Amino acid sequence: MIKRILGLDLGTNSIGWALIENNFKNKEGKILGVGSRIVPMSQAVLNDFSKGITKSQTAERTDIRGTRRLYERSNLRRERLHRILNILGFLPEHYASAIDFEKCLGQYLPNREPKYSYLPTKNYNGKFKFLFEDAYEEMELEFRKRHPNLPKYNKKGKRFKLPEDWTLYYLRKKAIKDEISKEELGWILLNFNQKRGYYQERDETEQKESNSIKEYHELKVKEVVETEEKVEGKILYNIIFDKDDGWLYDKKTTKPEDWIGKTREYIVSVSELKDGSIKRTFREVDSESDWEAIKKKTEDDIDEQFIGTYIFNVLLNRPNQKIRGKLVQTIDRDFYFKEMEAILDRQKDFHPELSDIDLYEKAVKHLYPYNIEHQKNLLRNKNLFNHLFLRDVIFYHRPLKSQKGNIARCKFEYRLFKAKDSEEIKKQYVRCMPNSHPLYQEFRIWQLGYNLRLLKREETVDGKLTTNIDVTDDFLSNTKDWEDFFEWIYTRKEIKQQQFISYFIKDKKEKSQYRWNYQDNDTEKIIANETFPLLNSKLDKADKKKLNQDLEIRLWQIIYSVTDKKEYETAIRKVAVENDFAEETVEKLIKAPIIKKEYGAYSEKAIKKLLSLMRQGKYWNYSKIDKKTAERINALIDGEFKEDIKTNVREKLIEFTDLEEFQRLPLWLASYVVYDKHSEVDVTAWQTSKDLDEFIKTFKQHSLRNPIVEQILLETYRTVSDIWKQYAEKLNIPFKTEIDKKTSKEIKIYERVFDEIHVEIGRDLKNPKKIRERIYDANNTRKNTNQRISKILYELKNDGVEAVNPKSKSQLEKLKIFEDGILSSFSEKELKEIALDKKQTVYSISRNSNPSTSEIIKYKAWLEQKYQSPYTGLIIPLSDLFTDKYEIEHIIPQSKFLDNSFNNKIVCESEINKLKDNRTAYGFILEFADAEVPLNFPKNGRTIVKVFSKEAYESFIKQNYDGRKKDNLLQEEVTQGLTERQKTNMRYISKVALKTLSNIVREEKEQESTSKNCIPVQGKVTAILRKEWGLSNVWNAMLAPRFKRLNLLTGRDENEGLFGKYPIIDGQKKNFFLPDVPIEFRADFDIKRIDHRHHAMDALIIAAATRQHVNYINNDHAKENTKRHDLGLILRDTKEIQKTDPLTGIVTLHKVLDAYKKPWSSFTADVKDSLNEIVISFKQNLRAINKNINKYQSYKDEKGNLRLDNKGKPKKAETRQISGKGSGNKKNYAVRKPMHEDTYYGILKNGKNEDRLVLRKTIDTTFDEKKIADVSSGSVRKILLNHLRQEKHQNKTDEKGNEIPAKDLAFSVEGIEDMNKNIIALNNAKFHPPIYKARVMFEKGKKFPIRELENKNGKVQLTKFVKSASGTNLYFCIYKNAKGERKYYVPNFEEILEIQKSEIHLPLRQKKNVPEVHPEFIEFMLLFYLQPNDLVFVPSEDDKFSNDISYENIDHSKLYKFVDGSGTTANFVPMYSSTVIYNIKNNSERKLFAETYNLEFEELIKNEYGLGSPQLKNQNTIDGVQVKSICWKIKVDRLGNLTEIIK
Repeated sequence: MIKRILGLDLGTNSIGWALIENNFKNKEGKILGVGSRIVPMSQAVLNDFSKGITKSQTAERTDIRGTRRLYERSNLRRERLHRILNILGFLPEHYASAIDFEKCLGQYLPNREPKYSYLPTKNYNGKFKFLFEDAYEEMELEFRKRHPNLPKYNKKGKRFKLPEDWTLYYLRKKAIKDEISKEELGWILLNFNQKRGYYQERDETEQKESNSIKEYHELKVKEVVETEEKVEGKILYNIIFDKDDGWLYDKKTTKPEDWIGKTREYIVSVSELKDGSIKRTFREVDSESDWEAIKKKTEDDIDEQFIGTYIFNVLLNRPNQKIRGKLVQTIDRDFYFKEMEAILDRQKDFHPELSDIDLYEKAVKHLYPYNIEHQKNLLRNKNLFNHLFLRDVIFYHRPLKSQKGNIARCKFEYRLFKAKDSEEIKKQYVRCMPNSHPLYQEFRIWQLGYNLRLLKREETVDGKLTTNIDVTDDFLSNTKDWEDFFEWIYTRKEIKQQQFISYFIKDKKEKSQYRWNYQDNDTEKIIANETFPLLNSKLDKADKKKLNQDLEIRLWQIIYSVTDKKEYETAIRKVAVENDFAEETVEKLIKAPIIKKEYGAYSEKAIKKLLSLMRQGKYWNYSKIDKKTAERINALIDGEFKEDIKTNVREKLIEFTDLEEFQRLPLWLASYVVYDKHSEVDVTAWQTSKDLDEFIKTFKQHSLRNPIVEQILLETYRTVSDIWKQYAEKLNIPFKTEIDKKTSKEIKIYERVFDEIHVEIGRDLKNPKKIRERIYDANNTRKNTNQRISKILYELKNDGVEAVNPKSKSQLEKLKIFEDGILSSFSEKELKEIALDKKQTVYSISRNSNPSTSEIIKYKAWLEQKYQSPYTGLIIPLSDLFTDKYEIEHIIPQSKFLDNSFNNKIVCESEINKLKDNRTAYGFILEFADAEVPLNFPKNGRTIVKVFSKEAYESFIKQNYDGRKKDNLLQEEVTQGLTERQKTNMRYISKVALKTLSNIVREEKEQESTSKNCIPVQGKVTAILRKEWGLSNVWNAMLAPRFKRLNLLTGRDENEGLFGKYPIIDGQKKNFFLPDVPIEFRADFDIKRIDHRHHAMDALIIAAATRQHVNYINNDHAKENTKRHDLGLILRDTKEIQKTDPLTGIVTLHKVLDAYKKPWSSFTADVKDSLNEIVISFKQNLRAINKNINKYQSYKDEKGNLRLDNKGKPKKAETRQISGKGSGNKKNYAVRKPMHEDTYYGILKNGKNEDRLVLRKTIDTTFDEKKIADVSSGSVRKILLNHLRQEKHQNKTDEKGNEIPAKDLAFSVEGIEDMNKNIIALNNAKFHPPIYKARVMFEKGKKFPIRELENKNGKVQLTKFVKSASGTNLYFCIYKNAKGERKYYVPNFEEILEIQKSEIHLPLRQKKNVPEVHPEFIEFMLLFYLQPNDLVFVPSEDDKFSNDISYENIDHSKLYKFVDGSGTTANFVPMYSSTVIYNIKNNSERKLFAETYNLEFEELIKNEYGLGSPQLKNQNTIDGVQVKSICWKIKVDRLGNLTEIIK
């Protein structure tokens, strides 16, 4: 029967698809369609995803939005504060007059934002008058008492003044005891609103119990003491800090002059050693990771003082102290709260308004006119304005938005409810429970207990050595054993292999004979119970006995859910009183960290039901089984028919005849008993294309919690929908029509098209974060190994070792196996101890990706005599390794077990490999033990080798191998356990994709989540069939022109060069070109990945692969060799071969399996033709803006009417934001790209600069004399230059003798601290505040204004400027005049925004998006614009005059992809190219490459397309034709169909 099959190859940023008709049995078929859909992502995002770093591409925008919301909330508090202060009459007149108290309550009037502490009038100095001059005079008087030498006049002869804003700290100190004015109190309140401290929840105050204490210290060097030690001839010095009795720094220095008298910041870890001595370790401060230590230090310094008092007292003693970021850093909100409370309590005595009940009621009703309940609560409070200011406005902390909507839903339990707007009964699955809940932990422990197995490493059974024998049942033979084992696991946070073995095996000598069924090492940990050990560790000995399950759940609920520190402590103390806990227990519980909010896969209701059947022994109780499940169990036992019990469930439980048997059930069986299913899903079948479209419309954003995976899956569903509709139309599939409600257009709804869907999901998509991290690390190790092995091969060739070919992949693999065999016979510790010289060990070189020639020679000599053949024990000389004397041998033959990893490979004598033939290694030994095998190639004078005896072989393997390779070498036949590891390992994301796609092809009565017609195809299946069906050769031939071109560009013959040649095999030159790359590019090179069409090719293979192929290649039937052989006869051709027995010389004929049969005879040719015809489709994601409708909660609707509930009370509801009367909906726009980079400031009058623009920059090592010259402040410029030019920064060298630039010393962290400590001397004995940032001047250039102000004369001044962010050149516009000439223009981002805002109401086809007329040449009208990833056609002279260019006959070699543009430059690459083959932009690397291959450095290209440019793109075609001047724009749809050509 012909089947219509859709093949999908899903990658991180790509979708390959192919639709075929196929009948593999009759070898009939054809390709209906094929394509590649690319979802562009930056390489950085893809690399991060591979490493396990999953971050949304909009994450940066989200972070910025979060910061913006903090400002908005601060402004909202300020507005509320304005309203209260106005009612109290505490605002200065000039300030209150600038605030709107009628419409936009509490907000500043337009273009008004006055300084609170300055009057709008100027004083005699021409400066705005300070409002609190009396308070300032009082403050200055205190300073002059403390510092009698303060000058009376400044350098300009005017009165010397302290910073006026210090008056605020003086007033805060004064307000604690004495009266201050109403306006002064208002200033303080507004300041507290701005700086109110850091609110800490419990999850950020985890207090780990440790012997080590971490503290922040500023330490001054007391002395530097010479020691007797030296390094490279230089004396080492001890550093002693001036602290207590002199703290010794834990490092030494060779440069005492860099330390003497310096002060540095450290995080000091103090721990007490066993002998009672104190150990200190020092680490430089990292403001991000060490903020808690810095915060604690600041709070310790404040001590019992209030913050305002502390700051003022420090300034009084050290006037040059910087406050922000230095004196006061992160401080807990409680400190500010207590100070504000003390100030208000004291000022109530002087300002009766603060105690006026009428004013308080007026303020409350003014703030909450409709929230009657909140009004009542506030009016009941007796603290009046104290409460309003402290609790309701300034220090109010809104509860975090509930994340309950993100919690997954249980697939077993649901609730039924009636919809609000109808009588319809709806079904909703309930939320999953936290996985730290004690019940969920118990559920996990029972699962873990049933899964853990104790294995005996080896034992002789029936005279044969057997490995990994399961002996668990010998130790867990009864219910009591299981109860004890469960309790042992339950009390542990994690389990290691040795702990697990020790539970069963008490004899130390015997422990080494056992392992568990997880990874066989002593570092691997299995998470056990995450909750009980945490709670138990907080209880003292007496209280531990009180911890039952009810108390455990109650304590867990408090620790898990209560985040406020005070509320948490209250709850803990309440439980402690009820249970009579010791005070020590209470203190430990209070310090307990909050438990992470992570969730399991089941709801609490489901867990309780399942646990009732998974428990056993004393933990099992029939009464705990829910009523419905109990009825089902009774029906199953009695054989009673019940409609809700499926036949397959009865079959699984047919042997259960007693209630007592319904305990200790595995999860899958418990699920069948309780829920009649195990797949945990409600399956559905989509019958029409509309069903899939409806699913896409309702697809919930962020439902997968992984933006990259979610994006590719959603695009897959859309692609499948388009394929369904397009090919249903072509194949005349029945349909019905319907009117689309949104567009009012007629749409066709098609019946099913696909019989099967085959899917390969990329490894990165399948694997969770931790697996991706591990794979990334393993790939890095593999690349390093390949690079090292390649260098060794080149060195061996230089030494004249026989038959070495450094470019041979098989020889690369041979040497890797050889090296792996040697290294595996040593422990890591031993390898680190084997020294090849004073500096290098075997371990260091074996981990080095790029060892030097001398290191390779030493390493090579060590390798020479370390490796032995596992079948004979004879040494394999490195000099013979690459000859025909030795071959790579599969321990378990590939005919039995398709494992091509190094764990299934060894190197042995060629004659032994032929004799072993199709046997396993151990099977070969059992048959040919002690056999003498004649050698075709004598080795070291030997003409015969002797095979190991069985005992000698077993002993040799035990001594020299471990892990999986050892298991393979001792395996007589392929066991079921081994094949299970090769089965499909589809993870969560795979399940989501397969479940959804299964709905398209599911048949009636199918209950499994993955339909039998939706077949997952593994990558190794695709790889094997690609080679077997001849598609690897097809691919090489298709890409050969690129490699030939590179041969020419690197100065060689196109048919033979660095990038490939026509190979010579057996003396004959073949007629196919074999691509290659130089060794420098091999580490990351994969020929399949350099062309986008490989996704489509793989999709064709996936579609053509049958379930039989998947099962056969995955060894699903390896344990049934007869059945597997029969399957091989169906899938593969056969041939007869002759075999000569090496011992007897007898020749026999054998029928063996040969190449895999092709799906149909012309399959390979059809694939090639199809791939040459496809057009790559690129997903565009370049929106500049979206129309956005803001919504907010309000008591009033959009028309301003008050909303009332059923009882007539005001109620809040969601409201759409609108603008003023009669103007309709307010236009809101969401900008999709960064608007600009840094903000520059300056004044621009009438289009002319008053001065250059300035930008505030942090002082760092980029500040050389040239940059300092652009600093706008003369005094700052002078200080920086004086500091930079000091003698101590000149002519310094590092430990290697390299000169250190003066700026690197002067403006290092220590250098800046040194500058600020000596700032008065650097400023010619004049006071200057510390310098950490400076305003640097820049030319205006292409920066555009974003703020304008109108001065008193009515003239507009531009004051704020920005530069367009990189990546915002979204459009390259091509204009054309009447003569056909072209001009080019790239509009900046703000131009695009203005045009698109004006066009946002237009239909898509009417939008222009860019200027229709060239801004500088008005006779040039817009022809078309290009966005990144748009396709263009580069016509020849003949094409220009042809009217017959269409999808069917377009020349694909002339299609190019637009990469980017700037100014009048437009860059392109060929459409099919996904990455370049050749790229060396670094001059030194290019020079070395030229020298290695005797090329001319000056003529050597930098990369494949940029040629002489480091850019991986070009303005021209590969033939040198400028693209932009003649190209036509090509529009394609999602499936790669040509939809429009714009000439």
